[in-house]
This record gives sequence, structure tokens and C-alpha cells, in this order.
Amino acid sequence: MSSSNTNQMSPTRATLFCLNSMIGAGLFINPKPLTLLAGSYGFLSYIIGAIILLPLPFCLAELATLFPVAGGLYFYNESALGKWAGFLGAWGYFIGKLGAISIITYKFIEYFHTRIPAMQTMPILFWHICILFLFVFLNSIGVSLGGRVQPVFTFLKGVPILFVIIAGFFCFSSTSFAAKTFDASGILSSLSIAMFPLVGFEIVCAVGHQIRDGRNNIKKVIISAFFIVSIVAILFQFAAFAAAGSDLITANESVFTVGQRFLGDCWLVSIINAMVFAAIFGSSFSMLIGNAWNLFALAKQGHFPGSTWICKVNRKHVPWVCLLIEVLIGSFIILVTSEQTALQKLGVFGMVTSYLMTAISALYMVQQGKITSFSRIVPILGICSASYIVAIAFSGILNSGLSFPIIGIFTIGCLLALGQYYKKRQN
Repeated sequence: MSSSNTNQMSPTRATLFCLNSMIGAGLFINPKPLTLLAGSYGFLSYIIGAIILLPLPFCLAELATLFPVAGGLYFYNESALGKWAGFLGAWGYFIGKLGAISIITYKFIEYFHTRIPAMQTMPILFWHICILFLFVFLNSIGVSLGGRVQPVFTFLKGVPILFVIIAGFFCFSSTSFAAKTFDASGILSSLSIAMFPLVGFEIVCAVGHQIRDGRNNIKKVIISAFFIVSIVAILFQFAAFAAAGSDLITANESVFTVGQRFLGDCWLVSIINAMVFAAIFGSSFSMLIGNAWNLFALAKQGHFPGSTWICKVNRKHVPWVCLLIEVLIGSFIILVTSEQTALQKLGVFGMVTSYLMTAISALYMVQQGKITSFSRIVPILGICSASYIVAIAFSGILNSGLSFPIIGIFTIGCLLALGQYYKKRQN
């Protein structure tokens, strides 16, 4: 067997890689806002959210099958619609990921800030920015949490999820659900929050060229991962409410609250809760360097002024300038707001903007006859779904009063790229 084959990922391993990337902090921090908005029916937000999102993984899967190469979303959109489509999708994705990284890192710091008196002499924002710059330093010297360490973080996530589902099974009472009035408006208001843990299936596209027989297997990986994560999210929210009920509304740490209702003040509850935040640490660390490469790809294509400088890497082949820019923007975002739902909506807005471009690309490929496995109705539904999600996420950002600074970041990037485009044309 050739080395190229031995280094390739099996479909099972690729699916686990995708699941490990998708199942993160969003699942653990969502019970509080979903219960606040939708009460006992918070799990329905995931069901409806998964149905709305459904056309998008199918569109992405077909494009990934058509182009099982390195480059991911940028390459798909550029190949179908041109460089500007590639830029809009990738830049939106970069900003969305920064929103996700910001809230994940903030929750990690918040956990220790409430438990270590020495940290309380300084605000959480101070420690948040310090941690981001620590991540830059660790990444710059080549520290990695990939490879053999990834199964550890998978275990750290899996145990709390299983614990909550078991707690929900033993604590379930039908009266907890029957006593609550169904509120459709609350469920609709919670959809953009429910989308947060369901997005991320596109991560496997970055390694699509490494999957064994990628043209036949990457579609199975994307669709399987999406359905598994959707089912896990539905079960987790349902079980969390079954175990803790309305106590989730005031719970900053859902697993800890569920554990106390299930086992009382048992030492095991604190350990399982700590596992959640250890997994969050690994997620935010890995996401930071992964997202830096998204910025690197845009600069490599010459979309920004000073692209040559932005693309600088150190001796460890780490894009340290991209990391610095990412942390500076991330620090600005967290200074503007540390409110969980606002940052989640920013994450959804940015990432689903990228999905919107992908759905448009899929429609173009169907019309060109390059995608024949489904009709144009699937990408049209994908465009409608993505447009709706972007609209409700944008509306949520507007209602939070943070539209100018947050949307301004996205707009500034677009204006810089536009200026660079015209500069190249003049030259």
C-alpha cells in the first residue's frame, strides 16, 4: 500500500473528526437561553433548526463531492461564482468563527473567575484578552492539541453529554412538560441560538482531499455528522430540562445544575462539570489556529492590502500575523459585548452567510449540469433557508444594539478587499 493511501482518513475517522469539531461549547451553554425563550419546548428549537438547515449540508456535500480538494468553502464558491463570491463566503465564515471563539473562550474564563479569588481582582475581560494572546504564543511556538490529544477532548465532551441524558432519563416527569404552555413565538425567537451548535459540518471540507475515496465518501461524512449532531442536541436539551426544569433559566453551567438535581452535592458532579470546560479550552485553542488559516487563505489570494505581510509564517510554519490580527479583532468583539446570545448570533450570521454563498454555488452547478444527483429545488431551498437564518441572526444583532460595531467589522473587511481590487485593476 502506498504512503498516500496509508495517510488518508477512513470515512469513520473523518466522521469522528467532524463530530468532534461540531460538538462543542454551544451544546453546553444553550440550555439556559433556550429554556428562557422556549421553556420546556427548547428541544423543538433544535428540531425546527435542523429541518431549516437540512438543504445546506446536502448542497455542501455535492460541492465537496465535485471538488474533493483542499480549499473548502472558498474554493467551491470561487470555482462556481468567482473570486468575490469566494471572498464573501470566507470572510463571513472568518467573522462568524471569531464570534464563536469569543463566547467559548469567555465561558472558559468565567468558570475559573468564579472559583479563583485571585482572578477576581481583575475583570473577566482582562483575563479573556490575556488567554487569547497566550493562545497566540502557544500556537506560534508550535504547541498543538491535534493528533493523539483529540480523542481525549472527545472523551471530555462525551462523558458530560451521556451524564445529562442519563440524568434526564431517571429524573423525567411528564408534569414538568405538561405544565408549560406552548409558545410558538418563543421557539421562533430561539432558532438563531439553536443553530449555533448545529453549524460546523463544513469543517470536513478542509480535509476532503485526505478522505479515502473522497468523491464517494465525503457526502456520507457530512450528512451523517449533521444528523448525529442534530439528534445529540435534541436529546441533550430534552434531558437537561427533564432533569433540571426551570432551574436552567438561572444556570450558567447547565451540566452542574443537572448534576446537582440528579446526585446532589456529590464530588462527581464537579468533576464532570470540569470536563466540560476542559473540552471548551481545547475547542477554543484549536479553533483559533484553524480560523487563522482562513484569513491566511484570503490574504494569499491577494484580497487585502498588505497581503504579503499578512501571509508571513514563522519557522514553525505558523501564520503568526494572521493570529495577531484575529486576536485583535476578537478582543475588540469581546470589549463590545460579552453577552452570550449576541455573540452566538454573530457566529451564526457569519457562518451561514458562507452557507448562503455555497447554496448559490450549488444552484449554479446544477444549472451547468455538473451536479445531477438532485434538481435545482434543493439549492433553492438552501438559499431560502440560509437567507432566513441570516435575516433572523442579523435582526437579533440589531435588537441587541450592537449592529454598528459588529456588522462594521464585516463591512470594513469588504471595503478593504474592494479597495484592493480596484488598486489591482488600476495597476
